[in-house]
Amino acid sequence: MAGESGLGLRPGERQGSGTRSEEPIRPGRVARLAWPIAVQMLSYTAMGLVDALFVGQLGTAALAAVGLGSTVGHLVQAGGIGLVSGTRVAVSQAHGAEEPERARLSAWSGIRLAALLGAIAPLACFGVGPLLTVLGAEGDVWRIAVEWSQVRILAVPFLLGTVALSGWFQGRGDTRTPMVATLVANGVNIALDPLLIFGWGPFVGIGAVGAAASTVAGSASGLLVLAIAARQSLETAPGRASSALRRVLELGMPIGVRYLLEVGAFGVFAALLASVGEAALAAHIVVIRVVSVSFLPGHAVGEAASVLVGQAVGAGSRLRARTAWSSATLVATVVMGAFAVVFVAVPDLLLVGFSLEPEVLVVASDLMLLAAAFQVMDAVAMVGLGALAGAGETRFTMVLGVAAGWLVKLPLGAVLVLWTDLGAAGAWWGLMAEIAVVAVIVVVRVRRAPWARLAS
Repeated sequence: MAGESGLGLRPGERQGSGTRSEEPIRPGRVARLAWPIAVQMLSYTAMGLVDALFVGQLGTAALAAVGLGSTVGHLVQAGGIGLVSGTRVAVSQAHGAEEPERARLSAWSGIRLAALLGAIAPLACFGVGPLLTVLGAEGDVWRIAVEWSQVRILAVPFLLGTVALSGWFQGRGDTRTPMVATLVANGVNIALDPLLIFGWGPFVGIGAVGAAASTVAGSASGLLVLAIAARQSLETAPGRASSALRRVLELGMPIGVRYLLEVGAFGVFAALLASVGEAALAAHIVVIRVVSVSFLPGHAVGEAASVLVGQAVGAGSRLRARTAWSSATLVATVVMGAFAVVFVAVPDLLLVGFSLEPEVLVVASDLMLLAAAFQVMDAVAMVGLGALAGAGETRFTMVLGVAAGWLVKLPLGAVLVLWTDLGAAGAWWGLMAEIAVVAVIVVVRVRRAPWARLAS
């Protein structure tokens, strides 16, 4: 919590008048910081989207397998990515406080943490088969998913390093360098996908597994770009700084737990859809890929809010913290609201590239309309969570995210799937309820937070 981590601001603390630190943060400032993050995230998501487009040519079983394999991959990397994400918050607060050495120590703490976690991540390959069985995979779906997941897990060390180095750049307000790195990673992935999936010339096609191998190569390329860019600014590794590492862990541990349990909830959610049938699971996977095009710009604005709020809290400015949140909320709702209109207007056009079977297309069209319904709520929720994380309230966001996923989405979704004839749409009504609960609570929390409460 802000007060518990020493981030709550007392009346008159580091407050000035007429200084730049007290100028409000306008929507334009949020947009300038957020758009490279949006491009970065959209580019990363394009890896999954392109994979789905190519794998979809192999049939429904392969598409469903990659969807379940993606859930396994997220489970393996979620906790580590959340833990290393504490780097960005620590760097942004140190940067706002004008303490560059503390920012650099925080970055190196994140890099070392990423290296340690990345070294042990491949061990998860041994648990892939049993986990997929728990998620409901059978037959060809299980076989393809196991092969895909075991290769995809090899990308986790590169992704963790990318999160740490991106935190160094983003925490200081440089969102363009991570964007360039992700564009390079995506370019490599797109170039290799058709070659490794279907084969061409000297390349032997290896089916769906080729999509995972392309992702590994792309992730390694992106990390290399970031490492080269950070070489001068980070220079040589400093000596061990236990206080900086403790701060990164203090901020990142709740994020890691939240990410892991949220992905776990989404895995159970996928298993719930698998119980409805292969068509329902395939439709869910495709719609998630499409909706991610709107989700990630909103999430990018939330990440920008996290950086700006973190810098404002470090500088001791309530005004900038509060206006960073409100401006980011405005930007995100406008962007995601526009996507909602598109989802309602031309859902079939957005699905045509996946070559879906008729049964899958009917379910996917229904889910597209539900996705449109919660776009604005999702924008409010993501920006609020980002702002709270930037202020150091990572334990609160952990409790909220876990509770909403496990106590709202899953129970309601299970009831509507198992006891009604809504099928996949019933599960998505549970998802909508989760988002609505989070949106309301984060708004109340931010408005009452000491770091964002303005003097009357």
